[in-house]
Amino acid sequence: MKKKKKINSEFKSTEQPSTAELLYKYAKELSNEKYHEEIRREESLIQQSNSMQTAFAFMSAAIMAAADIFVNIKPQISRRFLFVAFGSVLLALLVSLLMASFAQFRVKRHVMLNVEDIEKYINDNCELLGSKAQQDKQWVTMMIDIDKDVTVANDRRVILVMISRYFFYLSIVFIIGWTLIGVSVF
Repeated sequence: MKKKKKINSEFKSTEQPSTAELLYKYAKELSNEKYHEEIRREESLIQQSNSMQTAFAFMSAAIMAAADIFVNIKPQISRRFLFVAFGSVLLALLVSLLMASFAQFRVKRHVMLNVEDIEKYINDNCELLGSKAQQDKQWVTMMIDIDKDVTVANDRRVILVMISRYFFYLSIVFIIGWTLIGVSVF
C-alpha cells in the first residue's frame, strides 16, 4: 500500500513564478474580488428590502389612520368608493411587502469546503497540487459554483426589490389619484 505524501506548508520556492502561476494567481485574485463584491451586493439588497418593509409599515399606519378619518369624519363619502380606494392602495402595499420579504430569503447554495474536507482533498491530491498554479486553479474551480449561486440569488433579489419598489410607488400613485377623484366628486 502506497503512503500518501503530506504537503509541507513551510516549502518556499526560489524559482521565478511561471506564466501559469501568474495567470492563476490573477484569476484567483479576480474571483476573490468578484465573490466579495457579490457578498456586499447581497447585503445591500437585503438592506434595501428591509427599507421597503419599513416604508410599508409607515405607509400602512398612515393609510389606516386616513381610513378612520374618512369613515368617521366624512360620512358623505361613499363606502364603496372608500373600499375601492383603500383596497387598491393596500393591495399595492401588500404586494410590495411580499416582494421585499421574498428578496430576503437566503437560498441554499454552494459553500467553501470545511477545513477537514480541504485537508482530505489536499492529502488525496497532493501530487496534483504541487505547483502554486495548480493550487490557484483548484481554488478558482471551487469558487465557480459558489460565485454562480451567489450571483443568481442576487439577480433574483434585484428583480424582487425592483418589483417591491414599483408597487410601493404604485400605492403612492393610487393615493394621489383617489384623493384627486375624491376631492372632485365629493
